[in-house]
Amino acid sequence: LATFQGDAGEESAAHGAVAATAAAFGGVDILFANAGVEGAPKRIDQLEEAEFEAVLRTNLIGVWAAIKHCA
Repeated sequence: LATFQGDAGEESAAHGAVAATAAAFGGVDILFANAGVEGAPKRIDQLEEAEFEAVLRTNLIGVWAAIKHCA
């Protein structure tokens, strides 16, 4: 068993998680990139750009970073 804590929307956290996994288990065979947030429960015309970017950072960039560092 190994654990790693980080912000799923930060590429450095994805890198750290993959490195910790590789160190503990000798590599990564399977990736299940399942981080996601819903964001603020607002109508789209009331949503601030920064709030939307926070959702994109976790749901898109986080998944991309995990795939990138596993590859």
